[in-house]
Amino acid sequence: FGVAACGSTASFNPPAATTPESVAASIGCTNVTAGSTQEIYVKSLSTCQLDGKKVNLYSFANETDRDNWMKVASSFSGSGTYFPEGLVVVSAPDTATADTIRAKLG
Repeated sequence: FGVAACGSTASFNPPAATTPESVAASIGCTNVTAGSTQEIYVKSLSTCQLDGKKVNLYSFANETDRDNWMKVASSFSGSGTYFPEGLVVVSAPDTATADTIRAKLG
């Protein structure tokens, strides 16, 4: 008997890697600067400027680290100022900036 093979000619295109620079560009944040941090779970910290305010961009090695950091960070200031985008979390310094970021990220 014969074996039929099923397949698709459509190719899979994974999403582009999320970087602090790509997230900053998507929200209109400029002057991205890499910094250093010793925060638990955080792989790297960058900052950028949005409407004259400093915005933090936290990068993580994996989703587990990101999720654990979000739990801890949210317990201090609530979840309304943190915006996860892939393995990067945007941290707004105030409500007005959070509203701007929320509008841009959808």
